[in-house]
Amino acid sequence: NQKNTKIDVTTIEKVVSKCADKLSESPKYWEEFCTKNGYDSPLTKAVSEAVNVPVIASGGAGKLEDFYEVLTEGGADAVLAASVFHYKTFTIQQVKEYLRDRGIEVRI
Repeated sequence: NQKNTKIDVTTIEKVVSKCADKLSESPKYWEEFCTKNGYDSPLTKAVSEAVNVPVIASGGAGKLEDFYEVLTEGGADAVLAASVFHYKTFTIQQVKEYLRDRGIEVRI
C-alpha cells in the first residue's frame, strides 16, 4: 500500500540522533522513485546539513549528470542506483569514470 508520505528534516534529525550511523535518503514521494528524473538534491542537501552521519542519495538517476549533481550540489556522501544498471543505460564503470573525470573520488 503506497501513500504519499512526507518526512521533514527535523524528523530525520531526531531519528539519526537516536540510532542511525548512516542514512539512505530517498525521494519525498514513492511516485518519484525510479522516474530517472534526477535525485532530489535540495532535500539531500537539507538532510546532509542537518545530520552528522553519511547520507546516501537514492532513487532518481537517469543520466550521468544526476550522480555528479547530488554529490556536489546535494552534498551526498554516496549514491545508490539500480534501474540504470539493470536496463544497461550505462555501466558502473562509466559512472565511476564520469565522476572521476570531474574530480569526485571513486574506487575504480
